[in-house]
Amino acid sequence: MDWNHIKIFAAVANQGSLSGAARLLGMSQPTVGRHIEALEKALNVRLFDREAKGYVLTCAGERLLPQVSAMERAAITIDDIATGTADRLEGVVRITSPEMASRFFGRRLVGLRQQLPDIQIEFLTSNKVLNLSRREADIAIRPVMPDHGDLRIKQAYMGQLAVYGCSDYIKAHPQALTEERYQACDWVTMKHGFVLNQLDRWLMETKRIRHNPIQCTSVHTLVEAVLGGAGLAMLFTKHADEIPGLMQASPVIREMDQQFWLVAHAEVLAQPRVRAVWDWLDTMLSEEFEDS
Repeated sequence: MDWNHIKIFAAVANQGSLSGAARLLGMSQPTVGRHIEALEKALNVRLFDREAKGYVLTCAGERLLPQVSAMERAAITIDDIATGTADRLEGVVRITSPEMASRFFGRRLVGLRQQLPDIQIEFLTSNKVLNLSRREADIAIRPVMPDHGDLRIKQAYMGQLAVYGCSDYIKAHPQALTEERYQACDWVTMKHGFVLNQLDRWLMETKRIRHNPIQCTSVHTLVEAVLGGAGLAMLFTKHADEIPGLMQASPVIREMDQQFWLVAHAEVLAQPRVRAVWDWLDTMLSEEFEDS
């Protein structure tokens, strides 16, 4: 069986479309389609249902995917052994975090570099849950604890939320510093994202905010809108306090505390370089959030 068929099957399963897999793999969409057709013909089974929303795994495809993921992990391990990096603290380690936390982690990567100078870090900022079994990332920082897969999970930190605005907006709208903020002030919110959707529901349903003229699909855009004086937003204090120009307008809202998790596949975490980065992240986060 052609190994390329297998890799392309995994990419389509993850991306949910031929076009997404083609972009990921640097191939043309017709080429990806031909590989999928060839694999289905070789196995004499349909692996995907072609639906309007994209390619959806059939039952046969669902059964095949974990085996393909194991093959991919084995191939990476073989490559590590061949290159002599398997047992050394060198090579690439991929870390992924949601966009809301990326600035916080980015500012601290210099410490990781100083402690582990021979490890190359690829930091993947994504609000999408990357597939750790397929080695799309080695270590993930996630706001939701996974409930399946051979994963190692550890509490990373407790995120605390408060209301923020820029000083000019708060000066012009003193209600921002009182409970009147929810009805009297403009709000900038997120349109997508699990945790941020929870915040939006809390703002809409519990606090019943009245003025929500701007919704963003990027946390960075949201922050820039707030800095520009567009209104108030709910932000994680540890992230927002490091952004010049933002001013905390409320106490920490403890009912909205959010647990973040360190997650890695068990086989991957057994690799010394991945374990070393995991331990560094764990120690750094324990020190940064020891008073939380």
